[in-house]
Amino acid sequence: MNTFFTLSQKRPHKRLAIALQMVVSLLLLLLTVHVHAQNVSNSRDTSKNNYASAGQFVFIDLDSNGKRDAIDIPLPNSTVTLYDSSNNILSTRITNSNGYFLFDSIQVPSAGFKYFKLKFDSPSTDYTFTSQNAAGSDSSNASIADSATGFSPLFTLEAGQVKLTLNAGLKAVAGVVMPTSINQFTGAYANGFVELGWKAFINASLKHFEIERSTDGTNFRQIGQVVIDEDNNTNSNFTYLDILAEKGSNFYRLVIVDKDGNYSYSKAITISVEAKGISLMVVYPNPFSKRVQVKIDCDNDEPGIIHVIDNSGNIVRTQTANLQKGNNKININNVDGLPNGFYYLEVITKDRKMRIKLMKQQ
Repeated sequence: MNTFFTLSQKRPHKRLAIALQMVVSLLLLLLTVHVHAQNVSNSRDTSKNNYASAGQFVFIDLDSNGKRDAIDIPLPNSTVTLYDSSNNILSTRITNSNGYFLFDSIQVPSAGFKYFKLKFDSPSTDYTFTSQNAAGSDSSNASIADSATGFSPLFTLEAGQVKLTLNAGLKAVAGVVMPTSINQFTGAYANGFVELGWKAFINASLKHFEIERSTDGTNFRQIGQVVIDEDNNTNSNFTYLDILAEKGSNFYRLVIVDKDGNYSYSKAITISVEAKGISLMVVYPNPFSKRVQVKIDCDNDEPGIIHVIDNSGNIVRTQTANLQKGNNKININNVDGLPNGFYYLEVITKDRKMRIKLMKQQ
């Protein structure tokens, strides 16, 4: 009986052990599958982040200060080549109209970083690279190209990084004319005149600006000229007064001319002239000696008063005029006896008062 009882107690333990072993095996299998799936998932996520981007600008360094600033000009169609640290060519880009380039999807390790470098190509033998890192090696607008080779220093990229501080500046070799940077070319109509204004970086080769006007935006003709001071080699502000602007839309552009006769155009701007009453007053000749004439454009028939005022503000001559609609040419009386100097010619109607400066000289 005891033997039978002992044997009968061992059988449940054996079945339980087998069951427990099966559960443990199943759990191990599930754990293995889970770990494998997690590894696969991690591998896929990492592969998506194994890329970086790098780029920025190629520019003409007008002031040769080694950094990209407001006066500098973009250099389009310039070739930039990406290398790894073993000098293997990885990719090439061409700068756009803004001098911008970008290398995207550069393969890098999922952890850590990788070394790269760029090669900037000069578009012609007329250009050489400006000073390297003149603005400081940590500056985001510094030119990083070696002045002799065009190569950048080695730089690092890591997964997910976007590096947009890789600029290269070029300047003209001796004897080559650099373009002139025109900034803020603007204009406005007031008191019968269009006043144009612009800011430019002046280099020693620049001779003058020619001002051109058009009424259709296509056919331009020269209306004036601004000569450059030979001692000027910096940023300068310029103005021009157009006293013959047409009613309606007037298109203006600048012609930038150097001492060798080379030229380039600025962008064109549009000024709308909607004059009422008298407008477009012109005095000629100016300077004058014995006589002077004023040209007035008038919208309606109306009387007017004309004053000649000296530089101290005294009215020295006065006459009346019956202005007619359209163009009026009026001779100013008794000016031959005026002393030499500066004067103002003032025309007054019921709606407007206009004044223009003139000079008397023998």
